[in-house]
Amino acid sequence: MADWHQRVQAGRCGAGGELFRVIREQEETDLAHAQRLKDPGDMVTLRRLMDEQREREALVAGVEALDIRLARPFRKPPLPYPSRFGRVSDPGILYASRAPLTCLAEKAYYQFRFLHDQQTPPPKAISATYALLVAGYSTPHGLPLDAPTWQDRRAEITSPLDYTLCQAVGQCARQAGIKAIEFPSARLLPYLTRRRSRRVDAGQRRGDCNIAVLSPQALSGDSPRDTFRVSSQETQDLIRFFLWGMEPGVSVREVRFRLAPLLVNGQLPIPS
Repeated sequence: MADWHQRVQAGRCGAGGELFRVIREQEETDLAHAQRLKDPGDMVTLRRLMDEQREREALVAGVEALDIRLARPFRKPPLPYPSRFGRVSDPGILYASRAPLTCLAEKAYYQFRFLHDQQTPPPKAISATYALLVAGYSTPHGLPLDAPTWQDRRAEITSPLDYTLCQAVGQCARQAGIKAIEFPSARLLPYLTRRRSRRVDAGQRRGDCNIAVLSPQALSGDSPRDTFRVSSQETQDLIRFFLWGMEPGVSVREVRFRLAPLLVNGQLPIPS
């Protein structure tokens, strides 16, 4: 543990840029309804507002001014399940990515998990709609785990199965006052390796990285800067995302993720 404390302190530096996060479309719809409240007799909208208020009661202090779409991940412990940098006894973490493609690769992994958890496979492709949020983050207290000083631990940082090292680093980072951890995406890496390419998205520097926002103080605004529609066609072997209106001159961009690159010894990895 002492080694991680020293590494975290030595690796502290400024971090910032754009972050991308996919949420369910219903979260976006609920917010739109709440913001259009005009008639106090609109019980449906009032119920949604009350639901949001109850939801906020489960969140940590310091997120009161945040748009609910950014505030949601910052839950009080105990959490229902651990994450790469957090235990169930830790406050919730906002996970996002530095590029849209990386964000969608992460989403594809979790949708594959969902589909393979079903006792009876869906008879046909599932259609879904999401919202891709674009927000900013900026903090002098960042920790870039893609830095050269962490290369000797890259395999553990990007492990698809074992979160032991990352959770130890996460504990040390919180104790050191780190607000955001930047780290290579374990879910995008198999696709980049198979393509023998490091390209992610043009103009997205270090776009193969995710961000673990440990503190809402690292966010540089109270609301997303932009929101884009994402639709999908999902099967147990292939997920197709359609990203609408994000690129100038391109009405829709299709991105495909096959299951095979994610498999470890023939199985979809479930971290422990």
